This record gives sequence, C-alpha cells and structure tokens, in this order.
Amino acid sequence: MLQDTNTCFFGRLERMLLFTMERSFATPVSPNVLLWTMIGDVTAADIHCLFAEQVAFCRGKSGIYVIVDMTRMKQIDGEARRAAARAPMVDGKPMPIKAIAIIGGRFQFRILGKMINTAAAILNRIEVIPLEFFDSVPQARAWIETRAAAQKSS
Repeated sequence: MLQDTNTCFFGRLERMLLFTMERSFATPVSPNVLLWTMIGDVTAADIHCLFAEQVAFCRGKSGIYVIVDMTRMKQIDGEARRAAARAPMVDGKPMPIKAIAIIGGRFQFRILGKMINTAAAILNRIEVIPLEFFDSVPQARAWIETRAAAQKSS
C-alpha cells in the first residue's frame, strides 16, 4: 500500500528538495487547506504542477481553501497567468475552492491575483472565489478558519 506523500519521509524529502531547488510547490497544511509557495520566476509549467497537486488534493472533498505565498515570487509570465485562469476540472466539475488567501507579494502581483481570480470565474463559469491579502500565514489561516466556521454554520 502506498503511503501519503505528505506524511511519509520521502514525500517530505521531495518537498524540501523542491524548496531548495527554487521551484514553486504546493503542500497540504491541514485536511482542507493547501499552501502554494510561489518561488522565483513562475512559468506555466509551474502553474500546471501546482494545479496537478491541487486536483489530487481536491478529490473527495466538498470544499478546500488555498493559501498562496507570494513572498518569494519574482515574476509571473503571461502564459502562467493564462494557465492560472484556466483552472482544470476535478471529475468534470470546477475545483471546490471556498476561498483564497494570498500572503505577501508586491502590489502588481496583488492586482494580477485579483484579475486572474476574476478571469477564472468568467472562463470556468463559476462565482468569483473570495480572495483576501495578508502579511503572514497565521493571519491567512485565521481568516480561513473564520470563513470555514461561518460556512459550516450556514
């Protein structure tokens, strides 16, 4: 039986190697929260890899939250922006993203984040996903926990 790559030694080692290789990566931080870490010059290939992780993470879940850490991102090219706006489907349905929290990033990246989120809603025919900006992961997690509790009670 295969072990979950997030808890086994080799999965953690792979993520550490990705971090030191200066490539963007995604990693679960809780059962329903996925952290994207954007590093350096982000390309369409990076976005496709991040989405592959996210699609696998979404399977069997009715909703997830995404934290995007842009503190180490230098640039995102046009192809990467287009790839981000054309999010893949999960089992023929849009990914069940309940909210997105963005950490750090220059002003221009924050504007691009809002534009990509709006474009994704239009292209994928879904409602615009709630998106907020924060200075730290703890602030983002607190916002997500508040949203999750509110959505659970409604």
